[in-house]
Amino acid sequence: YNWDGKQYVYNQGVWILVLLALVYVAACSIKGIRHADRAVLARIAVVLINVLWVVVAFIAQYKLQVLVVNFAMAIAALSIYFSLQNPKMVMDAVTGQFNRRFMGEFLQNYFANKKTFSVIVVAMDDFKFINKTYGVDNGDNLLKQVGTFLENMKAQKTVFRLGADQFCVVIRKEKEDSDDITRRIHERFKHPWYSDNQASIMMSASICWNVRGMPQISDD
Repeated sequence: YNWDGKQYVYNQGVWILVLLALVYVAACSIKGIRHADRAVLARIAVVLINVLWVVVAFIAQYKLQVLVVNFAMAIAALSIYFSLQNPKMVMDAVTGQFNRRFMGEFLQNYFANKKTFSVIVVAMDDFKFINKTYGVDNGDNLLKQVGTFLENMKAQKTVFRLGADQFCVVIRKEKEDSDDITRRIHERFKHPWYSDNQASIMMSASICWNVRGMPQISDD
């Protein structure tokens, strides 16, 4: 602080703080863009508002020479922390996909914004027999494989674990994409999956998909 001029004077420490603020804005922007398809509108709004808050604070400090960037960053970080849920509350512990609880919130956002989407439900047939025959650990491993396969399919989609032996794929495209994904899932279940000890296991699945209120059911 310059007592003679009665104003703040920038030094190297302040510019480091400003640089951190810019890095924060860039990181939040990149994070938001990369995960925009997995976030509900309310959470995206929280991040964007706080990024704007930091930008305004940066401009105010630069123009008015008032130290507010550090305060703005602290408020932004706290508000984002308290607005976002614990990942464990929205992620399935076994497969790593989103859980049923988050699926409701995710679809609610789609309905509120009148977005077009399709839903494919994949249910493994008689999966209790798999757990009894090969053990729960092998069963969990097979569920992970199914979840990973669904996640890795090239499509604009989000995968959820709907139930103990069920997955749901929400697709942000038209009927043709749903047909193609359903076909690929059918094809995959014609081939064996493998247990922890590399034992070959054949599984079947029932698939139900819905596009614009037209449900279709098929068995693999």
